[in-house]
Amino acid sequence: MDRNSVQFNFTIGEPKSYNQHKQKLLLAYNTISKFSLILKTNAKSPSSSIHHYISKYKGIPIWVLMDYLDFGSLYHFTSVLPDNVLNKIAGDFVPFINENIPGEYLAIGFTPEIMLKFLKNIRETRNICAHNNRLLDFKCHSDSPYYAPLHEKYNISSQDHRTDFYSTFISMQCFLGKTEFAVLNNSLRKRFRSLSKHLNTISINEVLDKMGFPKDWQLRPPLNQ
Repeated sequence: MDRNSVQFNFTIGEPKSYNQHKQKLLLAYNTISKFSLILKTNAKSPSSSIHHYISKYKGIPIWVLMDYLDFGSLYHFTSVLPDNVLNKIAGDFVPFINENIPGEYLAIGFTPEIMLKFLKNIRETRNICAHNNRLLDFKCHSDSPYYAPLHEKYNISSQDHRTDFYSTFISMQCFLGKTEFAVLNNSLRKRFRSLSKHLNTISINEVLDKMGFPKDWQLRPPLNQ
């Protein structure tokens, strides 16, 4: 997405900039502390973009700060934004999703709730990978929300479970551009094809099934990059 597509007045160090619900506000203080540490660490470093913007413009665009957040911090920051800001962000994803997931269903109804739940499950899956834990039989704590413009394309119904790695994988199509998602898809496909040549006691389809992938998924044509 265009980093300038969502515009709003926001002061990262001001609690009033965040969702004022009591539970959300408590989490917002953690986010403010995270930003304060980032600023303290980088403000005096001549090679950092933060130092550049402070020195030249006396202020820092929020998209610059996003580059300094890990995925977990980015998720927590997004989750405590005010409802009106979340509505703007989710609404801005609609043309992006329509471009990247063309099909019968237009990407209307991409709500903040859907966006945050997708991101939450992506974060859970990312943490499994980052700590070298196994994806076989891994399940997120809750289902990814059913979203017809995405799930209809993959023949997934609202009654199906959506807690496995495959569900998280396809939901990333809502956040990645065509080329980025194609690279991810084709890299996984290549890994599965390579793995299938080294299995003796189980089949590649058993492995795919334990991660939620369709049978013979690795034999599907690669996506255009």
